[in-house]
Amino acid sequence: MNVENSFSIILLTTSVLMFFTGWWQTKKPPKYQEDFKMLSKSKRAGRSPEHWYFSLSYGGNLYLKFSGILIGLGILGLLLNFQMMVGFILAISIVVIGVAVIGLKTEKALVNKFGK
Repeated sequence: MNVENSFSIILLTTSVLMFFTGWWQTKKPPKYQEDFKMLSKSKRAGRSPEHWYFSLSYGGNLYLKFSGILIGLGILGLLLNFQMMVGFILAISIVVIGVAVIGLKTEKALVNKFGK
């Protein structure tokens, strides 16, 4: 068991952030305003209040699921012995790919529900 493993430290810390982000987006999303169109994650999410709340709720649920996956990988990483740089690059890659997949899945769900 290696507690100084950068892989586990990054994944477990990020999982906490993802959990709170998902909880915030699901339970207490920011109210839609016309000014938020520029701040939305995509051009489809800011089209209307329905688009806004759906994208936050759907994306929030995906963030909650992703945080569970990160916790599992982080605990598994405690048992594995990575070199510092390999663990760092691997953990950052997992987080970046996961966030990108969440964005793409949210976009696809917006298109499926509301059309183009």
